[in-house]
Amino acid sequence: LPLSYEGNIRIALNPMIFESLGSEILLTLKEQLPKTHFHFSNWDSHTTEKLENGEINFGVNVVPVSGDSIHKISTLVTSNKSIREVNVSDTSLVLMMRKNHSLAVKELNNEAIKGSEFAGIILPELNSENALFTQSYETLGVKLTVRSENLNCLFQLLLNSNLVSPILSANIKNMPKGLITKSMKLIKPLPVSTLNICIYYHNRNHNSALYQWLAKEVAAIIEQENI
Repeated sequence: LPLSYEGNIRIALNPMIFESLGSEILLTLKEQLPKTHFHFSNWDSHTTEKLENGEINFGVNVVPVSGDSIHKISTLVTSNKSIREVNVSDTSLVLMMRKNHSLAVKELNNEAIKGSEFAGIILPELNSENALFTQSYETLGVKLTVRSENLNCLFQLLLNSNLVSPILSANIKNMPKGLITKSMKLIKPLPVSTLNICIYYHNRNHNSALYQWLAKEVAAIIEQENI
């Protein structure tokens, strides 16, 4: 491990991962690399390009691995041959709602959620501008009326309305006390039901001791949280 590294490391995190584990990742890396300048940002629609040209050194994002519309809607970095993808862990979606919501006492099958209003999480480079996600929710008999990539904003919406939201199980640890999560038993699944959490960096850095260490440390934090 090059503990004396004094350069800059720019890391882009999926917004949901950022809000759940961003501070833990930063503190862990900073403790081991005290002379390094870290720059953290949200993964956005330009991150793939920035990974390729070197503006971003390292990234963490979620990739859908199951769902009805995945092959139609996925435009993620996986298609870029110059970027290495390392699968770290998988995670499923649970349904979050306020404690006194009418769905809180029901088994969440397709009939139970029919007619519900959903708030959705924006997955950068996947569903941020894709109408197929909205259409897929409509086929389940639910309405996707709000989307946000800010987790705290989503929490407040759920606390103060009848909205419910599919959310990464990793985000449960940060949710307010007035919210609960329930697993879903749907015959017809949501547009995205299972996701992989993946690490990304340029292929030219694959043999770098620094990048191998970064990948190992970040992966350990993610796995420890059972994302």
